[in-house]
Amino acid sequence: MTELKDDTETVIEKSEQLVIESTQDFLKTLKEQFGDVDNPEKQVPKRYAVYIRKSTESEDKQMRSLGDQLQEIKEMMERLNIPFRSKDVFSEAKSAKESGIRAEYRKMMDLVIEGKYDGIISWHPNRLARNMKDGGGVIDLLDKDIIKDLQFVSFTYTNDTSGKMLLGMTFVLSKQYSDHLSETVVRGIKRSIEDGKYINKAKHGYIKDKNGFLRPDGKNHELIVEVFKRRLEGVTTPELAEYLNKNDYTRRNSKTGKVYSQGMTKQKLQKILRDPIYTGVSVYGKRPIDLTEIYNFVPVISVADFLKLNKLDPKSDWYVLTRSYKRGDKVKVNLLRQKVFCHKCGEAKTGGLTSKVLKAGKTHYYYFRCDTDDCPEKDKSTRASVIQKFVQDYIKRRPFSNPEAYKSYKEELRIQLKLKTDDLTSKLAQKRSELTKAKQRIKEVKETMAVETDKVYKDIQKEDLVANETKIQRLDTEIGELDTKLKDIKGAEMTYSSFLELFDYMAKTIDKKQSMEELDAKIQKVFLNFTVSRKKVEEYTLCEPFIHLERLETMKVSNGAR
Repeated sequence: MTELKDDTETVIEKSEQLVIESTQDFLKTLKEQFGDVDNPEKQVPKRYAVYIRKSTESEDKQMRSLGDQLQEIKEMMERLNIPFRSKDVFSEAKSAKESGIRAEYRKMMDLVIEGKYDGIISWHPNRLARNMKDGGGVIDLLDKDIIKDLQFVSFTYTNDTSGKMLLGMTFVLSKQYSDHLSETVVRGIKRSIEDGKYINKAKHGYIKDKNGFLRPDGKNHELIVEVFKRRLEGVTTPELAEYLNKNDYTRRNSKTGKVYSQGMTKQKLQKILRDPIYTGVSVYGKRPIDLTEIYNFVPVISVADFLKLNKLDPKSDWYVLTRSYKRGDKVKVNLLRQKVFCHKCGEAKTGGLTSKVLKAGKTHYYYFRCDTDDCPEKDKSTRASVIQKFVQDYIKRRPFSNPEAYKSYKEELRIQLKLKTDDLTSKLAQKRSELTKAKQRIKEVKETMAVETDKVYKDIQKEDLVANETKIQRLDTEIGELDTKLKDIKGAEMTYSSFLELFDYMAKTIDKKQSMEELDAKIQKVFLNFTVSRKKVEEYTLCEPFIHLERLETMKVSNGAR
């Protein structure tokens, strides 16, 4: 009985096992394990991870991109009969420009390496990588057959040598787009400069032709030539600026040919006189180009005279000619920068800050120093308090107190308010348009969420919903502020009494202690610049419309004297 039992068990075990006795049996077994490579539809289904990414974490940019990407991916998966599962979706709002900063991407790739997924589905290869390390990593896993397939909505990939080559090129192009866009722009600018083309607005006295070359602008070029000549003879920059204005110096738009008035100021003229392009040498950054060697550029001044005019020698740092100060230097004082001039040489004084320790504590003093070589006032300073006291006393005198000045100022104010109203109205219309779009987007999302069953997709829609609700709150606030400003403007009618009170208020606030920025803003509302000696404001120039209002007051006094 015992032998019979053993034989029976052996027979049962053999019947439960697969009998492989021929090559056909062996072939059938291997096909079941490996799948039929000649008939892909009979192969074992691949497991795919879905990766979606938006390029920025900004609230206003690409907030719909995750949902849109996922929706298109789901539609593609349905066409390919690939099952969609929420747990297979990896989503994040991180840039792919740098490697190692995307947690969800790293998590997905680890699962791929562990064999949990056979392939990856994404909207485009640039969602996976915009840097060579991540791109190379994907290619390496394809070569090792760890990643068995890639599927993209907007890119066709085939898992062969040509497909990998095209994928690699796409990764390279993505990196180039991401990392070298600015480099490409700089290269184009460099090429234009080397070709002699002037890439900015035409210089004073010149216009740009269709090739970007600077050409003399007729009478205006002759005026600039005369200015350099007179400056060499010792004429001051304020006098030269006045000379240009009296002789109807203008500018011309190189593209449209339209002539427009360009009032010359001492500050603008100082920059012109220091610009080496008027010798024929164009300087862009630290890249000098000799225009006279490239085309028949017409200089304004010889190199020798230019060096003499700007007191330069062969050891000078040429690039400082086109800068107000060297890169890296700290501008310590922004009070009336380039607005205070020396009464001896006519050049702009340099602002500075000094401190003294008194019993009450440390006190700061603002000053303006002349740094012009050969000037009698070189290294001598004027306290900022001298200008502050002058401004206060000037305004206290109510220099614009006559009714004619009030009428003129009122008309000027009306024009300014009209411009402000138009600007606010335009902004208001834009904000209301954005509000309408945000509300429409919320309506669309809510309708989609009502029928959506997929958790991942629903979470992305919720994110979209919250973002647009936040945007609506912000827009409501901004629209309210703009409405208030418009109402304030409509009620901004200035009476003669309030016109006089305005200057009393300005005088009082100038006198009080305040920050440098506040003082600078208040003074520059009325005064354009000052010419000073060490202890006194010798000359001043008002801003419009105050220069016109002062003229009206002067005419009133003169008429009364007659």
